[in-house]
Amino acid sequence: MFAYMDIAMGRQVAEELIFGAENVISGAISDIKHAMDIAHGMVTKYCFSDKVGIVYHRRNTSEESASSSTRAKIDEEVKKLTEKAYERALESKHEEDLPLALGVERCNTA
Repeated sequence: MFAYMDIAMGRQVAEELIFGAENVISGAISDIKHAMDIAHGMVTKYCFSDKVGIVYHRRNTSEESASSSTRAKIDEEVKKLTEKAYERALESKHEEDLPLALGVERCNTA
């Protein structure tokens, strides 16, 4: 699951490196959402968080009945996992592949 999150965050990193952090286009939004969905599952279904514990929360049902404190913990842990995936993607960037990424971006925006 970590690898899938890292791959999803890789597009955000590529866009930042190619266009600059202030000029990132919206192409990475679906990848970021995908990474956050994976992280949410890791926290609420697969017990990857000591803070949330060994519990199963289904989205939009039992999670809504969870206390505001538990929901805040879930959000905090999802954010932490997603930020770590971003950091790993940033650390493992391959600048030699950026021309390929730029070509893909041109195809996506054309």
